[in-house]
Amino acid sequence: MRPRIRSTRSLRLVTAAATIGAVFALPLTDMASAASPTVSVGRNPIGVAVNPSTNTVYVANFSDGSVSVVEGSTNTVTSTVSVGSYPAGVAVNPATNTVYVANYFSNSVSVINGSTNTVTSTVSVGRNPYAVAVNPSTNTVYVANQNDNSMSVIDGLTNTVTSTVSVGNGPSGVAVNPSTNTVYVANYSGNSMLVIDGSTNTVTSTVSVRSGPNGVAVNPSTNTIYVTNSGGNSMSVINGGGRLPQAPSIVSSSAGNSSVSVAWTAPSAGDAPILFYAIAANPPVGPAITTSVLASQLSATITGLTNSTTYSVTVTAVSSLGAGSPSSPASLTPTAVLPGAPTISSSSAGNSSASVAWSTPAAGDAPIFFYKLVATVGSSTVTTLYDASTNSATLNGLTNGTAYSLTVTAISSLGAGQASDPVSLTPRTVPTAPRSPKATAGTKKVTLKWSVPQSDGGSTITGYQIYMGKSAGHESPTPLNASLVTSLKYKATSLKQGKTYYFVIRAVNAAGMSASSVEVSATAK
Repeated sequence: MRPRIRSTRSLRLVTAAATIGAVFALPLTDMASAASPTVSVGRNPIGVAVNPSTNTVYVANFSDGSVSVVEGSTNTVTSTVSVGSYPAGVAVNPATNTVYVANYFSNSVSVINGSTNTVTSTVSVGRNPYAVAVNPSTNTVYVANQNDNSMSVIDGLTNTVTSTVSVGNGPSGVAVNPSTNTVYVANYSGNSMLVIDGSTNTVTSTVSVRSGPNGVAVNPSTNTIYVTNSGGNSMSVINGGGRLPQAPSIVSSSAGNSSVSVAWTAPSAGDAPILFYAIAANPPVGPAITTSVLASQLSATITGLTNSTTYSVTVTAVSSLGAGSPSSPASLTPTAVLPGAPTISSSSAGNSSASVAWSTPAAGDAPIFFYKLVATVGSSTVTTLYDASTNSATLNGLTNGTAYSLTVTAISSLGAGQASDPVSLTPRTVPTAPRSPKATAGTKKVTLKWSVPQSDGGSTITGYQIYMGKSAGHESPTPLNASLVTSLKYKATSLKQGKTYYFVIRAVNAAGMSASSVEVSATAK
């Protein structure tokens, strides 16, 4: 939808009360008054906005790609600022002295510093932005994208789009009530006005108006909204009323035997205190089952539901002004209460085995019959069952060096409960003995070399210990090396010449020390 352009190159100043914002493409009837000056601006001016703090007027010249800056006290153009292609809407934030211009064919908003009349930023928005409005209280800018059926929300501090809100067909007008932080969007092709909560950027209501709504303005003092209907030659006057409560947020939910329970956070109350909360459980077929609790309660349980039926559960805050928006639904399926999740209290890994101990969980609606211990690695599982009197178990036949995820589940006649949080265990044992040891004699020394063990026992070998004796099979229980040898070579020094020495080597990993290697000997030179 293209904007309708009136072929005029002047801005006629009319004395009238105005709200902060922009008025777009509204036909003006010339007022016969010799005292009314006419200010020449750019080609096809469409949007106009005023900064009452500086008494400065900004005019968006659609066919010029510019904004005329008019000094309000002298009615003279003091500056012309180049912006994007075909600027339509313009709005001012008096609190920051910043001007925002919607560039219809550039799909952007130009940000102008009102003190210097320079463009400081260009923000990309939706297709064909036509109208723009500002909430000075939150420093937030709202842009109606006419051919995107959307509204872009811009943070005035960072000049970034923080949200894009889907609105009706052909949004052509936008206005803000800073007192209630409510945004109003006129949808030209939808014959409607959308009400948007400025704190959540969600559409809270849709109001039907006459044909072709184009411009929208709001009086913050009376919370009255005015919508011009260009196709109906009329203006709709809408009572904004008081703000209803916002939607609660469900923070936890659970299903029980023929029941569901939810807890929520208290939302903003709006313009009247919250009286109570209405909780509704909607089944796939048939009427909802509801209950209500006082405003002081933030949790509730609905009973008498049908097991194995999935309900959509919502919470709505209600004040004297009416019901607010419902929470996002929680999907819950009532069922008999199964056992709770055991808590694994200790765990350890052994040689081809893993052991765990756990606490007894709540049994639910039937006694616990047994526990299921499951060890998972990849897509393979090893499962063992234990009776209800057991609170510890060991799984054997596991592969050393492989990490297993172990869980415990309690099972009653009603079914399996929740599994415990998993623990990760890697079965392991000590390495096998080092292989192929060799002893080479040197002057007052013997050099030992060996090969790595055939198996590391499922855990990385951290080093080796060397043991020496002066007769065969009688090595000292104390190793020669004070710290682990991390290579495959060791020199025993300060030995007596002509004396024969005997050696064995042992490998060490996280599980412990291996058996001794084959004994080797050498006579120091």
